[in-house]
Amino acid sequence: MVQTQAPQTGMPRTHSSPAVIEALKLLPLRERLLRNKKIDSNNERRASQNVDFLMGLVNNEPSEFESEITVSPEEMEKLLLPGAFKDYADVVTQRVKDWVAEHSKNIPQNSGGSSKRPLTDSEDDSPASKKIKIFARAPLVDYDPTENPKLTFQHIWFVTESSGKIPLPWFRPSSIEKLNFNSMQPAWTSTCFLTTPDGTQKKFTVFDVGKILGMKEEATLFPKETDIPFADWLIAARYRYDFEVARAEWEAKHNCEEPDYSHADDLGLHFEFFENQKDAQVTYDFWKEEEASIRRNKVHGFRTNKEQLRGVFSMAKFKYEESLKKRSEDDVLLTRIAGLEKLVQQGSSSRSGSGGGSNQSNQGLSKQSFRSSNSSSPPACLYCGETGHRVHDHPKEKTKFSDGKPFWASVDPPASPVTREKNLTSVHSVGALPTTLSPSPAEGVDALSLFLEASLSPSLIYSDFSSTIVERPPGPSPSLFPFSLYEKIVTPYSADAFESHLVSLNLSDKYSLLCNNLRNGFPLGNMPAITQTHIFPNHCSVLGHDEVIDSYLKDEVECGRLDGPFSKDAVEEILRGPFFSSPLLIVSQPQGPNLPDKIRVCRHLSKEDARREIPSVNSYIVKDDFPTRFDTATKVAKMISLAPPGTEACTLDIEKFHRTCPALPHHKPWLVVQGRSGEFYIDHCLPFGAACASSNAGMIANALVDIWTAKGYRPVLKYEDDIQVFRMQSTSQPMSYDYDFAECDVSCSRWRERR
Repeated sequence: MVQTQAPQTGMPRTHSSPAVIEALKLLPLRERLLRNKKIDSNNERRASQNVDFLMGLVNNEPSEFESEITVSPEEMEKLLLPGAFKDYADVVTQRVKDWVAEHSKNIPQNSGGSSKRPLTDSEDDSPASKKIKIFARAPLVDYDPTENPKLTFQHIWFVTESSGKIPLPWFRPSSIEKLNFNSMQPAWTSTCFLTTPDGTQKKFTVFDVGKILGMKEEATLFPKETDIPFADWLIAARYRYDFEVARAEWEAKHNCEEPDYSHADDLGLHFEFFENQKDAQVTYDFWKEEEASIRRNKVHGFRTNKEQLRGVFSMAKFKYEESLKKRSEDDVLLTRIAGLEKLVQQGSSSRSGSGGGSNQSNQGLSKQSFRSSNSSSPPACLYCGETGHRVHDHPKEKTKFSDGKPFWASVDPPASPVTREKNLTSVHSVGALPTTLSPSPAEGVDALSLFLEASLSPSLIYSDFSSTIVERPPGPSPSLFPFSLYEKIVTPYSADAFESHLVSLNLSDKYSLLCNNLRNGFPLGNMPAITQTHIFPNHCSVLGHDEVIDSYLKDEVECGRLDGPFSKDAVEEILRGPFFSSPLLIVSQPQGPNLPDKIRVCRHLSKEDARREIPSVNSYIVKDDFPTRFDTATKVAKMISLAPPGTEACTLDIEKFHRTCPALPHHKPWLVVQGRSGEFYIDHCLPFGAACASSNAGMIANALVDIWTAKGYRPVLKYEDDIQVFRMQSTSQPMSYDYDFAECDVSCSRWRERR
């Protein structure tokens, strides 16, 4: 039985106390080098004893390794002076000898021997060609900005990379030079033992990655793997490639064979892929972690897989676009909150500053909606009206007033949309909402006109694709199921209701394509004919989320927006020819502290296969053909700043906004999606991932805004599926409004139940 003793936990003997440390500093250089040589020899003996202990050959565990005595960089440089090293050659370790030999290569040697005294300028009359160039400068060469300045990688670099992974940021020029300079310092290095092919262990000195990462004063030069900007990543990537080339040559030299550059070439392909991406810089924060993980796994010998890299970059681009949308939504929300707080403050200050006698003061106070207050009053929440917290901190679980009435207006859930060939559905009217009047007097006509004019948006010109649509002729029984699915139109909107309002309000010319698109489907663009079925497998992010995918597809089928599952052959029969199936992917959206992430299933319509020259669906869609207009946060802020006293606003959210646009039947072959392997679904609506989605859905929302404006329900602002409706106090009947928010519904839109 092997017995073990408790490991020694004391400080190394060479650093046992401050007094000893100071005494060691006073020792001559030769004495410190000699002591380090003994320490090195003892550490080798301890390493051998440790192997015997681990194998059970001895009972006692050896003591811990000793730390070497510090030798300053300036003292090490002295060893490089001509003739200086011979005085220390017998007291230094083999590691120091290797370091001196490496650094002495670039120092000119005196061929005349060291016994001669240096010649003075007057005595040195030898030919110029025979003089020793002590102060020689590098020869002039042409500057090539595409080439990296040449840097030397010392022996310790290659050994460190063999025993672990050097972080990519350490391959920047300033970091390389710093590591080279400190390659002999105990504070920067450690000892490791590598097993040779014959089974023996050999000791090497390597950079101590963990120790260097912990140096706070060097954090800028030696950050963690992904803690550098994109510009530094580009620089480090190029030097990392140079290092891999030098490593191949170093290994070849030690193995007495020809250099194998295959690993360097493969790493170059890896870096080149990300460097050449059009949006690499703006999406860097979304792909850098995956890139680093894939690169680290190359230690196992994995070749660069461009298909894998394309998936990583596509996911990064998708997350980047989602972040832009989320940031914009947050800006709009914050602007609304700030504007509402400003209105409250303005109303409070105007009332508190009004003069007059006591009767007038009392009369004014009786008409105030909010009590006058000063800056020392506790904060009030705009949701519940209670003091002690602001709207930002309102508890999520509190949704009702003390009398049980909800904070938000609600409507009855609409019935499921009826789906018929070429027939559309109509939805209910929004229920009456409670009205709270603010008795502040209306502003003058000039201010009101300025407020209304600020809300107006430019008209858009939509493209007509009817002349370029590639039609697919029907089969022998197009009206029978499932072949009738080709012509199926699904939308919650009433084309007849839209048409009636557009005609009566003289808006038909602005939206000449809308009603036809609602009845017959919206086009994707100038889409070519599909000559061969292309099926992209779903993105790797769906792995482990089978239930999420199944639930998503089930819900879409029940709503009538999808039909399936069908086999590949069945889809080709229903869609009258070959089809294009884009992959599904999973995206996690953080919802806030202590809340689970929201899992979204998305369509990757930008997926392409460059190797097989298969473009993506979105590559055929020209975004200039699909205009959009959005009322940005800046415009919302301007509207709030111009709003007359007493102005109220509400926000409506169109449910499933992008999925409310029916797809043109002849473009449905571009929108097939695969669930489980071999199970395909036909989509009858345009998905969110289509490049034309915001414009097509925006045509509907813009028409709705213009109808409301023409009917006098104004001003109205819109951002994607969010519509903000304002109303001012009546100029003819104070203390009242000209219309109720419930009147805004024109029986052609479908609202989210709560907003």
